[in-house]
Amino acid sequence: MSLLIIQMRNVEVYNNVLSNDVLIEIEEVIVKANILGEFIDNDIFGWEDDLVVHDKIKILPLNDKYKILYNKICENINKILHKNIQGIQLNIHGIPKNAYIPHHTDSHVDFAITIYINRSWSFDYGGFLKFKENDKNFKVMPKYNTMVYLKDVLHWVTPNLSDEIRYTIQGFYTTNIYYKNIPINDFSI
Repeated sequence: MSLLIIQMRNVEVYNNVLSNDVLIEIEEVIVKANILGEFIDNDIFGWEDDLVVHDKIKILPLNDKYKILYNKICENINKILHKNIQGIQLNIHGIPKNAYIPHHTDSHVDFAITIYINRSWSFDYGGFLKFKENDKNFKVMPKYNTMVYLKDVLHWVTPNLSDEIRYTIQGFYTTNIYYKNIPINDFSI
């Protein structure tokens, strides 16, 4: 059962978000996509040059090929947020060693989510999601099957200090259909 563990004005953190069968399927997709070379670099995906520092983030869009998995993830999240998020852009992100994401807000979307996929992640590995709320800094450790919900809040990701890739499900939901001439809710990308 999922549990809300942090609730602030623009940030919520939940644990036990995805069912075990969905988590196993995500892990299998990551292994297979790595073998087949299906992950794309963030610069090819259309990210601004200064959004990732040190190394490129690998992105796997959960498009038509992964439509069944996409629907399962949405179904799990719908139950937690008590809203229909069908149409959310979902991707698997892999942050390699020493890469990080500097301060930004995702203000182009209604809300963003991050779900941590690595089964074991040590405090020493870094890769924390930090955010600022009411002039105070907070950080969330990348804990397996934990989801962070962000709504137009300044946040950033600290460097990944591990040799392991830090995997997450990233979701961006908007009622606006386009961002920088890219269709947000188009699953064929």
